[in-house]
Amino acid sequence: MSRSTSYRAEIDGLRAFAVIAVIINHFDGRLLPSGYLGVDIFFVISGYVITSSLSNRTSKGLVDLLWGFYVRRVKRLVPVLVIFVLVTSLLICLFDPYPALSLNTGIASLFGLSNIYLWLQATDYFGEATQLNAFTHTWSLGVEEQFYLIFPAIIWTTGWAGKSRSGRRNLIVLLAFLSALSLASFIALYARQQAAAYFLMPPRFWEIGAGCLIFLCQSPPDHKRPELRMTPLLLTVALLGTLFLPLFAGRAATVLIVLLTAAWIVHLQSDSPTRRVFTHPRLVWIGLISYSLYLWHWAVLVISRQTIGIHWWSFPFQTGLMVLLATASYRWVETPFRRQAWSRAEQHTIPYGLSTVLGAALLLLPLSRLHWSRFLFSGTQDAGEDRIAQYLKPSLTTPTAAEQRRKGNCTLSAQLTSREKLLDVYFHYCLFNAQKPGPLIALVGDSHAEADFPIADALTHEGHSVFFTARLGCVFPGQGEANQGCYGQMQETAAFLIDQFRNRGGGLVIVDSFLQGHFGYEGHMRYQFQAHPSGDRWSVEMNLADYEKALVQLAKKLREVNGKLVIIGPMPDHEFYAARREEASSARCTRQWFRPFEGRNCRGNQFGTSKAAILERTQSISKALKSVAATHDNVYFYDPLPWLCRGGTNCQVFLGDQTLYVDSNHFSKLGAQHLLIDLRRFLHANGLLQASPPSTTLRL
Repeated sequence: MSRSTSYRAEIDGLRAFAVIAVIINHFDGRLLPSGYLGVDIFFVISGYVITSSLSNRTSKGLVDLLWGFYVRRVKRLVPVLVIFVLVTSLLICLFDPYPALSLNTGIASLFGLSNIYLWLQATDYFGEATQLNAFTHTWSLGVEEQFYLIFPAIIWTTGWAGKSRSGRRNLIVLLAFLSALSLASFIALYARQQAAAYFLMPPRFWEIGAGCLIFLCQSPPDHKRPELRMTPLLLTVALLGTLFLPLFAGRAATVLIVLLTAAWIVHLQSDSPTRRVFTHPRLVWIGLISYSLYLWHWAVLVISRQTIGIHWWSFPFQTGLMVLLATASYRWVETPFRRQAWSRAEQHTIPYGLSTVLGAALLLLPLSRLHWSRFLFSGTQDAGEDRIAQYLKPSLTTPTAAEQRRKGNCTLSAQLTSREKLLDVYFHYCLFNAQKPGPLIALVGDSHAEADFPIADALTHEGHSVFFTARLGCVFPGQGEANQGCYGQMQETAAFLIDQFRNRGGGLVIVDSFLQGHFGYEGHMRYQFQAHPSGDRWSVEMNLADYEKALVQLAKKLREVNGKLVIIGPMPDHEFYAARREEASSARCTRQWFRPFEGRNCRGNQFGTSKAAILERTQSISKALKSVAATHDNVYFYDPLPWLCRGGTNCQVFLGDQTLYVDSNHFSKLGAQHLLIDLRRFLHANGLLQASPPSTTLRL
């Protein structure tokens, strides 16, 4: 196996160290909490190695530089990636009833865009949902490939590629400047837009740039300098120690791991016991197959989670399978395609590579877009899906009553924007027991309110006058001009309720919305809010402040008509159970032939999402809503988490053997009825709900 004179075997040993750390973290994050930082070690190594390889080449011009650079990148990355994506996509379709997110991420990864796709999906890399996406880990390839798009232009602009006398200095200055900007953006984004800081290339540029800079700034090989014999060992210990830092120290840990990696590469050029460890043939071999190993290890883990699960007894088998797949991929795909010419004319390499990528994407598109994946699924589709839409279908025996309860007639659309049309819908379909005198109970909001329809149904059957409506994606009350008529409809809804309360001598508004989605954690939110004069609508705090003002304004208007307002606080968001809203949570836990151990483990009160994690994500929202309730005597804040997360450290997904949710955050019929038990107790305790004799009289 030939090596250039600049080859450093210990760097392959460091690659092995990094990929092993990542794999341990992905097996169980508790074993090595910051093991994911192995990817950051890869970034620094990539910068160092790519700069080293270019330093040994002289280009005749920019086109020659670009063509040679991208030919090598295509031959290095594309063959293994295409094989990996195709094989893994087919396998995931066998065991995942809802593989669309994985397939879309895989297609994006072929074009080096999976990091952007994951960012646009508001993905939380550390959330449980990522464990079921077979291509989540390809985000790092996207970062590197996007860096490769601009790096040749940078080195040519500075004159370094042409070996000009000032080229090295110019390149160092420019890279240092760009890296400083990148680091500043990473630090700033990490607090407010963590997903952007994690997935996007600009906030990651400084890590690869650090590797470039240490190569450019290192002393010539024949330069004599004092050696600190203990430094490599201390740096290695520090590297290992950083991987044990907790997740909440992620920003500092990232900066620290990059600095330590850069120092390690610089100080491990001379012979030392540490270097001899990292140049051990077995460790170097793992480093050589690290690209293939990184790709295949995640596929093994995701498919294991879909099938037998990950256990102490399965660990040796799963690890062995990772190494076997990586070794085969390295020997029979990666090495031959990288070393051999793809055609008699080298200039055909890039078109061949692009054609291969495009062909693979076209093969996968029908599986995702046309849902052909359902023909590959080897299990039985979940028979226990309890979609609210199915529950609300008209009954053949009582079509009139059922029709009035259909959520479709009380879920507003973008087309219903005039007051007349809204009121027509309200009177005909959404106002139950309208002729009954006395206060009105209203249940309004977005799709979470829609999922609460069984609550409105139950209150109706108890004899209360009930109003129900929902507008998907629209928070109530509206706080500014919004997309697709949200604000106007919410304003009309509020005006209608105030008129009803005035005529009835009072009433109660119960609001339920997906608050995390509107004023989201990790800096993500829905783009439907009034623009500030500054034009900055990326601030969670500003959106939440708008909502507080809208609540206060509504509370004042309700007080004038003896109206009261109950705000339902943030609900649990069980990311593990669905990657998209359309996917049923129970499907992830249904007993299948390929899931002999996992299906039964989904049942019971101990299976759910960490209560601490949910509280951390929602505490700022709850605090703001509690503040409004504390300062207005007709506003009440109902926190559902003590009820839904009682007993243990998790917020439960199942009640007995039945699911409380139809997806990651919307109630099933059972879930809504379960919440009503505690909500009714809360309303009675605050004098907001009076006992009423049963009645089934409904307004037509």
